[in-house]
Amino acid sequence: MKISNFAKRLKEAMDIRKVSQTELHEKTGIGKPSINAYLKGEYKAKQDKVDLIAEALRVDPTWLIGYDVPMERSSRESFGNGYYTDPETAELAEKLRTDPDMKILFSAAKDLTPEEMQQAADYVNYLKIKGRNK
Repeated sequence: MKISNFAKRLKEAMDIRKVSQTELHEKTGIGKPSINAYLKGEYKAKQDKVDLIAEALRVDPTWLIGYDVPMERSSRESFGNGYYTDPETAELAEKLRTDPDMKILFSAAKDLTPEEMQQAADYVNYLKIKGRNK
């Protein structure tokens, strides 16, 4: 059951974690105007932004959007947000999502098989190494 709204929860989490709008921008890459609009309740963040904010503030994304769940992340892994049922696929997706050089691949990776995700990760690493050897 939803008991709060995103703007209130975002303010609360930022206060508790002592994170400013500028720091949240730096941790998530989300624009300062967007963060300000979220805090004012002008519009809600899309799921990918909610996940980035929840990770930066170390809170459960379900709590952040206003549901009656504990604020702290549960013992389930953050990648288990319903996208993947196969643990191997979820683990590879988490690597793609959290590696700064590979984050861009994550949004496309949810429809890939574990083997395809591993190939994508391997290829990106190959390109990085190849670029350094020039």
